[in-house]
Amino acid sequence: MTSTRSLRPVAAFAAIAAVGFLTVGCSTSADMAAPSTPGEVSGEPTFENTYPAFQPLNDDAELHVPDSADEGAPAGPEPTLPDTATDQPAGQAQQPDTQAQGVQGAQPGAGQHQTAQDSKMATYNSLSGQLPQGEANGAAVNVHGTPATVCQMGDGYNIAFVMAGANTSCDFARSTAGRLMTLAPSSQDDLRAYIPAQVTVNSSVTQQNYSLACNIDEHEVIRCTGGNNAEVLIV
Repeated sequence: MTSTRSLRPVAAFAAIAAVGFLTVGCSTSADMAAPSTPGEVSGEPTFENTYPAFQPLNDDAELHVPDSADEGAPAGPEPTLPDTATDQPAGQAQQPDTQAQGVQGAQPGAGQHQTAQDSKMATYNSLSGQLPQGEANGAAVNVHGTPATVCQMGDGYNIAFVMAGANTSCDFARSTAGRLMTLAPSSQDDLRAYIPAQVTVNSSVTQQNYSLACNIDEHEVIRCTGGNNAEVLIV
C-alpha cells in the first residue's frame, strides 16, 4: 500500500498548514476526543507527523459492519435540524452488505491507481482553494456540487477533510469518520480501501443507531448517507 506521505498533494497540505495547528471544529471543547485509555479499541493508531491525529471521536459511539440487515436501526441519520428535516419512510432500503467484518483493502491496477490519485489531488486542491484564512473548521465548502461544512482536518489514512452535509452535525460526521478509521490497519493505509458498503453508527447525542450506506464516488470522495438526505463526506 502506498504511504500517506507519498500520496499527499503539496498544494492541499500547504493550504492546510496555513491554518495553523489544527483542532477539532464545530463543537465545544467537551466534545473533543479524550486521550486513548486502556480498554479502548486495541491497535488504535498513534501518529508521528506534523498534523494532529485523526482519532475516533465520541468514545461512546460504535460502528459495526452487519452480517445482515441491521435490526432495529432507524433509517435516518442523526436529526440535527428537527424543524427543517423532511419525513423519510421507515422502511427505506439500504445498500446490501457486501463485506465481512474483516474488510480487506482492494489493490487497484496501475492505470486505475493513477486515475484515482489524480482525482484525489484535484479534490484536495478544490477544497483547499475554498478555505478562508485562519480557522478553517466550520467553513462552508462545495464538494463537487454538494454543500458541506468542514468539521475536522488532519493527516493520516490518505485523507485530509471530514465534512458534514445536509442535516448532519459535525459531531456525528467526526464520529462516523473515526469509526471507519478503525477498519484500516494503520494511518499509513488509504481509508478508501477499507470502506464497507453499510455501517451502523451510534449517535452520542440521541443514543440511537443509524444505518449509513457508504461508497466512493468518481472524485475519490467517501460518502456515507442515510435518510433525510444526511451525508458524511471524507476526502
